[in-house]
Amino acid sequence: MDIDREAEGLLGRHGRVFVNPPRAVAIEEAIAHREALVSASGALATWTPPESTGRRSQDTYIVDRPQIHDEVDWSSPYCHPVPPETFEMILADGWAALGAKPRLFLVERALGADPACSLMVRLITDHALTALFADNMLRPIPPGAAGSAFAGRPFTLLVLPYDKLDPRKYEGRLRTDPATGRTSDLAVVMDFALRAGIVYGSAYLGSVKKLPMGVRSLLSRPPWGSGLYF
Repeated sequence: MDIDREAEGLLGRHGRVFVNPPRAVAIEEAIAHREALVSASGALATWTPPESTGRRSQDTYIVDRPQIHDEVDWSSPYCHPVPPETFEMILADGWAALGAKPRLFLVERALGADPACSLMVRLITDHALTALFADNMLRPIPPGAAGSAFAGRPFTLLVLPYDKLDPRKYEGRLRTDPATGRTSDLAVVMDFALRAGIVYGSAYLGSVKKLPMGVRSLLSRPPWGSGLYF
């Protein structure tokens, strides 16, 4: 899957995309669409459903590819392997779901203040609050970032916090919830090789910063920092 082509195609076809919206605009959109409200103190306040109150370790996956297999601690509760085919299925569902949304947000930020090793992050979501969080947690793209060791291949993150996967479609591919006996309808997945990730079905905003941070951490280790594989 060509991530750049898919992203550019989605954004080019969609009729209403907020590109790097100013904070005031993102706040206004979040309030107008009841994603958040203004508290008595004047602060922006929000809420999340029960499945989104924290990290979903059991539904967090890393795409297992030969070039990264030995670099991942698969014994970690946050490192469950998933085959590339399943990730591509989830991505395809994500592109389709985003394409049907009435509005989209594109946020382009960076990880790392040093332009020599800044990783560009391209986030696409249908929620203003997610865009606002990314703008707040990630850095502006530093001058000179075109010369970064990671230049040319941004980390692309799709976030659909309130959409759900079809459990029947992913039976045998994703986790079976022991409480219900059904396949989970939520997945947080990162692919180090494609520099891409998706948050599907979780409104926990911490995943928005943790996925690109995890990717940059691995890419910064030899031989990934050399750019030989990407």
